[in-house]
Amino acid sequence: MSHAFIIPTTTNVIINTTGIPPLPETIGEYISSYIVPGSAVSLTTNVISNVTSITLTPGIWDVSAIMDFRGSPTGTNLTGSISTTSATRGLKGNSAFICPTMPNINSDISISIPSFRINVTSTIPVYMTASGTFSAGLLSVYGRISATRVA
Repeated sequence: MSHAFIIPTTTNVIINTTGIPPLPETIGEYISSYIVPGSAVSLTTNVISNVTSITLTPGIWDVSAIMDFRGSPTGTNLTGSISTTSATRGLKGNSAFICPTMPNINSDISISIPSFRINVTSTIPVYMTASGTFSAGLLSVYGRISATRVA
């Protein structure tokens, strides 16, 4: 049995043979912020809240997030996003999601925002924001926002 191998003529792979993370302001730099379940942010109906944030320096960054909504809300519409403006929803379809309802009472639902590129020209905060529309019950959110410098 023969095997075919594809050998690229160019590569963008960053190889770190020293085990030392990339220096700040170099390709491969990684920044993240986590909110753990015990510190989940309580949401008020129809109010966009900052869950956590990171600060990005000039460069091109791939930014992503994962959020876990938990609680026992009634009539919920969940939104989560990555935004460069505090307590503001990002663009739906690019850096935001909308989930029509929680699956059932006293449940969790996790949703991720896939990596998307932000070109930063001056140091800025980038927020992970969330909101919910509900008539009763409690709703909170926790998760992670992260960014990797690509240029």
